[in-house]
Amino acid sequence: MKTFTFLAIAFCFIAANQVWAQDDNTSDGGRFTVNSSIGCTGFEVEITDGADAGESIQYIYDYDPNVDEGDQDTETSKTHVYTEPGTYIIRQIQANATPRTDQITIEVLDLEAPQVAINYCDNYFIDITLTNVPDVVNGFFLNDGTNTLQTLENFSTTIELSEEPAQLNIQWVINGQVANALSCAETNLTVQATEFAPEVEATTIRNITATEQNSVDITFDQNTDFSYEIDLQSNGGDFNSIGTISQDFGGQINFARPNINLADNINCFRMITSGCGTDNPVSNTICVPLLEVVAGQNQNEISWTTTDNDPAIIANYTLLRVNDNQNLGTFNPSAPLEYVDTDVACNVEYSYVVRANYVEGYTASALPKSVVANADFAAPPIENILATIENGNVILTWQTPQDIGAENYNLYSVSQQGDTTVLAEATTESGFTDELDLGTRPCYYVEYLDECGNSSTPSLLACPIYLTGTQEENIRNVLSWNEYTGWTDGVSRYELQRLDEDRNVIELFNVTGSTTYSDEPPEDRQRNIYRIKATPVNQPGDVSFSNELIMEFPVVVFIPNAFTPDGDNLN
Repeated sequence: MKTFTFLAIAFCFIAANQVWAQDDNTSDGGRFTVNSSIGCTGFEVEITDGADAGESIQYIYDYDPNVDEGDQDTETSKTHVYTEPGTYIIRQIQANATPRTDQITIEVLDLEAPQVAINYCDNYFIDITLTNVPDVVNGFFLNDGTNTLQTLENFSTTIELSEEPAQLNIQWVINGQVANALSCAETNLTVQATEFAPEVEATTIRNITATEQNSVDITFDQNTDFSYEIDLQSNGGDFNSIGTISQDFGGQINFARPNINLADNINCFRMITSGCGTDNPVSNTICVPLLEVVAGQNQNEISWTTTDNDPAIIANYTLLRVNDNQNLGTFNPSAPLEYVDTDVACNVEYSYVVRANYVEGYTASALPKSVVANADFAAPPIENILATIENGNVILTWQTPQDIGAENYNLYSVSQQGDTTVLAEATTESGFTDELDLGTRPCYYVEYLDECGNSSTPSLLACPIYLTGTQEENIRNVLSWNEYTGWTDGVSRYELQRLDEDRNVIELFNVTGSTTYSDEPPEDRQRNIYRIKATPVNQPGDVSFSNELIMEFPVVVFIPNAFTPDGDNLN
């Protein structure tokens, strides 16, 4: 609530340390009093200075507590009307006094008029109960037409009337004063007492709808001769009375109490018809389901529980998405009370409500629950990366998981020595070309930010095939390579290919299950070009090639050390 200051300045000479008697309407220092320190909207406060203040005191009032005394916007009046509820301060300043200031706090309330529940008893007696008692009141006044005001320290009473209609005036008592003197609302009603009390009948609750965490709308069959007590049961415990409602609601009421918790508990309600006797009939019981909604990855997961989940009591449940008033289905009480809504867009708030439909035609609607779809979840990793080597470059391509959109990607390389380098940051491209480096022979991984703003976990480490070789005895090429990684389901086949100068495959060898191969090419094939081809298990169309490895045998020239032109081996 707002806090204001109501400042009174008095110009006079007051003896130091003078003290007056104090009560709730007396200022902190006892120098002045008000007619009441509490009232309702429209309440007019009246200031009376202390008995020893003298007649020459001039009061100046300031209504803004945030300005300096020298900048006060003031007027001279000992009364002020508060037009808005809030907490206010009246501050009085007196010249040459010690201390110079005194103040009092004023509470201005916005109270409802008393709500009255009446039970008609025999012999023209009626029971009166006030059902909406605020914390700030300490009783109520009742004028029953005899011009006699009764002060009641509790909030119910029994009075005797005549057979003639009676006019009742009911007011709160606040700070010892009648409420209408403080601009608080009052209640006026006409009652007709009877010689014989009406027969008490049980009511039927037709519908309960949760509207807020602590309030429900109740629709019921109302007999205006009676008031009704409302009982609450939480999570299968005992029923406890949480209040009484009067006759003037026409069978429909919004009922709020702090001990109703529709966000966390299963709440069951019943109503007891209040009569003058002790045998008061009980209505049917209706239980409001407890709804839970959780944001999953690309889906919202909805479930609900209730203590009434019996096919003999509950016919079915109806689940609604409030945003577009879409009926998500009807569920039998014997089936799982859950639903997964996949028709959602990320960063959109969805609200759901479930309604229990009773066999007897009654209904109970849960407190709606809302959730923002796809919020605060790690996006799933990229599962397959193609890394192939071509023309001295490593060509990388990848795809995000199905049905997930990516805003951008981060690409990293990891050398054989464990050094990590950022190659691309926040790129929108789902591919990258890196210069081949056979010295560090890096592997790669990708992370992405999905369209909901969630970061993924790192992908598999994609290691392209690096092919190396050595020669033995100038007749044999010994080739070795690493296994390819980057496909979730792995490699189905490795091939060693021999290429011609135009890079056509002229010979191939199945080397699956091995990472080395010893090749003895024909004597007339001095230059050999090799590469490894890897084919995945479950990635149709993907093929990864290693770097091309060119190996040449050295040229062997035989120089004769003997020469005989005439063939006689002599010269």
